[in-house]
Amino acid sequence: MRYTINMSNFYRHTLTDVIRVTTVVTIHYFRYAKTFAVPGESHDFYEAVYADSGSVTVTDGADTHVLKQGQCILHAPDVFHKVKANNEYSNIVIFTFDCAGLPAALCGRVFSTLPAERRLVAELVREGEQGFVEPLDIVDLQKMNQKIDAPVGNLQRIKNNIENFLLLLIRKTAQNPKKPTPPAKGDTPSDDAPPSPAAQTLAYLKENLNRRVTMADLSAALGYSAVYLKDVFRRAYGGGIITCHTKLKLDAAKRLLSEGVSVGDIAESLGFYSPQHFSHTFRKFTNMTPTVYRRSVQADLLLF
Repeated sequence: MRYTINMSNFYRHTLTDVIRVTTVVTIHYFRYAKTFAVPGESHDFYEAVYADSGSVTVTDGADTHVLKQGQCILHAPDVFHKVKANNEYSNIVIFTFDCAGLPAALCGRVFSTLPAERRLVAELVREGEQGFVEPLDIVDLQKMNQKIDAPVGNLQRIKNNIENFLLLLIRKTAQNPKKPTPPAKGDTPSDDAPPSPAAQTLAYLKENLNRRVTMADLSAALGYSAVYLKDVFRRAYGGGIITCHTKLKLDAAKRLLSEGVSVGDIAESLGFYSPQHFSHTFRKFTNMTPTVYRRSVQADLLLF
């Protein structure tokens, strides 16, 4: 028996836009040397700055802020801004765009990001790498040229990632209109509360960059099962524990390469099996060899 459905009972919701990103101008991923600094600029589009590692000092109009790892700031159009390194190496994401409907309260304040927001930034960078011809570390880039073989929907995904990122910041502003979100790299609670298991795991990884850490090591050191630690860590930081440990090691390796330390010494100091194992891992995660990375940083030092 067939049933007749009364189509008038279905209600179609008209989808509306709170904000609408209309253009993307540039997407950058920079590795800043310790002494990096620029004179500053202003332009008629928005600029978002996100600290992926290390810290930088940013100027927004008359205000100055220290942007720490996992934090971001949005510069409004026509507002003078600049950035300089804090005597440490840092990795910084900068993307510029036009957007309709963006609240003015979003600009000029520092936000601490959560895993969902950091994943959107990471996806934005990946789409930028896949969709545009130019490398993402060209300082004075004014026009990005789209690849002929860019993935289907590349520009739409860039638009969606920027809009979703901004919408999450807008929600934070609505929840806390007078001051930025407290620092929250991960799920660390208040200062007087004990660190969460995820935060304890991250701290353990950072303290043991000179050795190979296994899940058995973590379980024994922290008193939690491996399955539990994997689950809470992924929910807090959006990735696996061992992968995170490798990335932390590679961040340290980048600093050492920039300082002229040999590949062999780096491999030994960071607990890799051999220089070859280190080079293979470095290339797997960065798409370049340690030697090429060292040359690129040296070029940055000469430029800045």
